[in-house]
Amino acid sequence: MALAAATLLVGACGPGEEFHEPKISNLGDETIVVYVDSGGVVTTLATVAAGTAVGLSGFNNLCTQDPMVAKTLGGQEVASRTEPICPDEVWTIEP
Repeated sequence: MALAAATLLVGACGPGEEFHEPKISNLGDETIVVYVDSGGVVTTLATVAAGTAVGLSGFNNLCTQDPMVAKTLGGQEVASRTEPICPDEVWTIEP
């Protein structure tokens, strides 16, 4: 009886809600930091190692809305973007 109840509980657990994230791909050979400017408040959004891509968590199936800028660790701007990145879309940065 306990086994049947446990099976019933496990069977009732379906896959959780799936979230899709905007992504940033760094095709350069230096680590970059991506910042977002939300009404004059600049915040670090992601650090992306050379030759990798990262998902932007926290957007919960929504598009980014604010301007973004990508800079090297030394502070040199390598890319900027004003248009949104939506779930499953990739901003590819090629410094």
